[in-house]
Amino acid sequence: MPLLTIADLEQPAQIRNQFVTHAMQLGTLWDQWKAQNSGDYEILTNFHGEEGRATGVHASEISKCFRRLVYAIRGCQRRVMPEQKNTNMQRRMDIGTLIHALFQHEFHEMCDWLGGRVTFDDEVTISPKLGGVAERWNIYSSCDGVFTFWNEGQPYLRMGLEIKTMSDPEFTKMKEPLDYHQDQVCVYMKTLDLPLMWVLCVNKSNSRYTGPTAPFLFHFNSMLWTTKLEPRLAHAYRTAADIGGQLPTREEGMYCAWCPFAHDCKPQQLQQVGRNTTAITSRDF
Repeated sequence: MPLLTIADLEQPAQIRNQFVTHAMQLGTLWDQWKAQNSGDYEILTNFHGEEGRATGVHASEISKCFRRLVYAIRGCQRRVMPEQKNTNMQRRMDIGTLIHALFQHEFHEMCDWLGGRVTFDDEVTISPKLGGVAERWNIYSSCDGVFTFWNEGQPYLRMGLEIKTMSDPEFTKMKEPLDYHQDQVCVYMKTLDLPLMWVLCVNKSNSRYTGPTAPFLFHFNSMLWTTKLEPRLAHAYRTAADIGGQLPTREEGMYCAWCPFAHDCKPQQLQQVGRNTTAITSRDF
């Protein structure tokens, strides 16, 4: 039996682990491809802002601030606030986007080099059109990638990919994927029916990365979905539907500086920033 879906995880461990062993080879294959590659290629990427996101649930917003999740479900306007935006953090996130594009391109090249034994799809779309939980909870997202392993023209293994870029201090102290990373990829796995996921964390200071081995390669966590994430979604939809009710308590933090709903939420720490900032416009030059 192959390991293509979450249901396939129910097969005996000794059979399942044979497929996991194949998945664990991807890091070595990536390095082998990199060693022989000339490095002569062009990278194209797109930067997608917050304002164009669809109304509904987005995997990256399922954790942390519950109020943000409610705003997203209600379809509140997403808006950039130039006077409060953390431009340094925006640059950091832009660098992360470029690294995503680089790695995705390299995985395509690697799979071509492997002669079809493994294929790679990047930016795999998640939307209600998928049916199942994506339709039930109106989920819109994009998974960084999905690897498919083939034998004599037949697929036998599927594994998702999530790329996370980190500073050196963040990377050094990390022992496993962060809780909110695990929440995010659990949504990807459930909606795309992926049995395995590789969370590839990269240190932006020295290019070290977490390979496809435990705890950064893991099985779908059904308990996380059924006891935490799906109840959280149900609660968020009930709260969003109660238009006359009180919004969830603000969960303020540094991320408020790039939250697209800050103009509605009006967190206290950004109110302070706004009072201490003098707006400059193009008319001043």
